[in-house]
Amino acid sequence: GSLMPVEWIDLAPDLESGGLQMLAVRDLRGHKAAQAHAHYLAHHDALTGLPNRRAFLAQLEHLMIAARSSDTQLGLLFIDLDHFKRINDRHGHQSGDQSLIEIAHACQQTLRKTDLLARFGGEEFIVLLPETGQREAVRLAERMRSAVASEVRLPGSGRPGEVTISLGAVALSRSTPSLDVLIQAADLALRPATE
Repeated sequence: GSLMPVEWIDLAPDLESGGLQMLAVRDLRGHKAAQAHAHYLAHHDALTGLPNRRAFLAQLEHLMIAARSSDTQLGLLFIDLDHFKRINDRHGHQSGDQSLIEIAHACQQTLRKTDLLARFGGEEFIVLLPETGQREAVRLAERMRSAVASEVRLPGSGRPGEVTISLGAVALSRSTPSLDVLIQAADLALRPATE
């Protein structure tokens, strides 16, 4: 009772003149599923399931243009997992990966439906905050920091506060020339806390 994608293949076009036609019908469900999976992998982080850097940058560019044309605000948060190398060295890479997954989940829970959280690479995440100014971005960053500190625990420990994040918050201004400059400003905003 459901629709199924198929491909019709005419196997003997020269027989049509005699009133005969030979067709083959190929089930395309496996092919369509493989295409959808390849598209998902191209736009999502394999570990966390979040949008990846490529998907995020496409969305950011689109929203920067929209924000400028409608004169609305656009906030950006840059997130870095503190002491990630130490977590990997002391507790193993599996614990490091689990920490990244839990951070992604804790951060996602603090965001609004319109916000976009992505894994930017390594231990870095980035959040796009439509219609959000600097002050509200900073408030969201603090909520996120609290959520991670209280909810994310190293495997086998159970103690809160062992996994922490640093955040940099910026907002798009009329003088921001490009998305690269906006991302760089968010990255620079978190550096004093991590160095």
